[in-house]
Amino acid sequence: MRFPDDSAAQAPDLSVNESGFRLSESYLAAIAWIENLPQNQNGSDKTWVEEAIEESRLHFAKAVRVS
Repeated sequence: MRFPDDSAAQAPDLSVNESGFRLSESYLAAIAWIENLPQNQNGSDKTWVEEAIEESRLHFAKAVRVS
């Protein structure tokens, strides 16, 4: 996967996150690229998220323990 060159410029200046992990510049650039996708913007339709959560809940509700 290739990320646009301007993604790194939009990435927050975080080399260490709140848990103390060091995050590489390429990782931060990838996160910025994903956050800037049209489907991740305010106002975009995200009803698929609720549907996926519900489907997952129903799927795992049918699980039975195998011993």
